[in-house]
Amino acid sequence: MKPKVLITGVSGFIGRHCPRLLEESYEVHGVGTRAQDGHSFQYHQIDLLDDREITQFIRALRPEFCLHLAWVTDHGKYWTSDLNYRWVQSSLSLYRELIECGVQRVVTAGTCAEYDWTHEGVFGESQSLSPKTVYGVCKAALYSMSASLFDQSNVSWAWGRVFHCFGPFEKRARLIPSIIISLLENRQAQCSSGNQIRDFLYVEDLALAFCQLLGSKCEGAFNLSSGEKVELGKVIQLVGHLLHKEDLVALGARPDREGEPRCLVADVKRAREELKFVPKFDLKQGLQRTIDWWKKDGLLPSL
Repeated sequence: MKPKVLITGVSGFIGRHCPRLLEESYEVHGVGTRAQDGHSFQYHQIDLLDDREITQFIRALRPEFCLHLAWVTDHGKYWTSDLNYRWVQSSLSLYRELIECGVQRVVTAGTCAEYDWTHEGVFGESQSLSPKTVYGVCKAALYSMSASLFDQSNVSWAWGRVFHCFGPFEKRARLIPSIIISLLENRQAQCSSGNQIRDFLYVEDLALAFCQLLGSKCEGAFNLSSGEKVELGKVIQLVGHLLHKEDLVALGARPDREGEPRCLVADVKRAREELKFVPKFDLKQGLQRTIDWWKKDGLLPSL
């Protein structure tokens, strides 16, 4: 009999890619706040911000593994939303119920916003955390509290810090989808200078990294990204090139966002050496797959 794995945020940008990667080894149960059907796994409509629902659900399911991806993700709002504080509380309630019901391993999605962005460069897991946003503060707080809780309870755990991912189902207002949509609709894609240095990971690779982390015995924090430095402008221009609409890309048409470091890149040595994680898709392949998805399934008007 396969062990049960619970995936929170299974309908989200990352979570929707995880069930098919886990179904061979686990009995997959996913939770979300909206009623859905048509899944190959068992889907449950649960409000994870309701402690009573969490208690009843976990005690009935009793999963052996949990991949906790759910959080507030409203574009542009999650950085300062009060829901971040509620998610800390609800996550701890979830963890306590999981421990009480005999969970073996828990993996949670963290963020690069836990690091100190007043500095710039390559960020490694050993660096101290000094977040500057509500979102980053709450994620870092949950990391510290869950580490203590799981260690005290002898439960295996890991924390995957997400940097810059992209791919199908990403929110339309975010950078790469907004550029793709503008160019597909033959509108000018107005961007910042593009001088910022980032690293990007295709979302299916990120889902794979989380699934590998769940199936491993590795513990603690792991940066989950490509670790490959690239100027944002080159990424934007590559999108234009793949769509044959380079003339519609307008770098420098918008000001750079204040407070962001020029260079924000993950040190992925630990993920490479301990987790043996290697992305399957390079930047160009990932962008092409993303463009193809928006052309076919992205709910764009007919071109």
